[in-house]
Amino acid sequence: MAAVEDIDVQDFRAQVDANLLSVVYVSKTVLPILRQQKSGHIFQVSSLGGRLGAPGLSAYQCAKWAVGGFSTVLAQEVAPHNIKITVLEPGGIRTDWAGSSMQTPVVSEPYQQTVGAFIEFLRSSSGSEPSIPSKIADIVLKLIDEKEPPLRLLIGPDAVEYGGKTGEALTASDKKWQPLSLSSS
Repeated sequence: MAAVEDIDVQDFRAQVDANLLSVVYVSKTVLPILRQQKSGHIFQVSSLGGRLGAPGLSAYQCAKWAVGGFSTVLAQEVAPHNIKITVLEPGGIRTDWAGSSMQTPVVSEPYQQTVGAFIEFLRSSSGSEPSIPSKIADIVLKLIDEKEPPLRLLIGPDAVEYGGKTGEALTASDKKWQPLSLSSS
């Protein structure tokens, strides 16, 4: 976690490689098999962070946004082959993601009130996240044979709340600026 101004470009790239390119590589590997058998269901792991932005998470969240975009395109490409795509978008999961395993460089002074404060919030919340990993596995098992699975699925009460608010805010902004948007023709 780091402010955009502070993050090392190699660290940014490593986040994109881990969170986006791994999804691309696995998809490319399994698609020929699924296409040959004329069915399948690929689950891509994104995050609530693939729908909103939080200070200090630019690398992680840009990769998660890209997973959603990649998967939306992929779903259209493979639909004729009876291959389904579902992007899982969990909120906070009770793991050590924001605990002792979270490594952060020193946050520079200009970003203490945004990035620094968010890091402290995450650390203080670690261990009390609402979603339990085994219950997420149960959700996947329920979706495996679903005839019309969701393309994107928010998981957890925090994801549903904040994902919904983010969608509403985007719709409100689009509506507010619609006259300017339409002035291009």
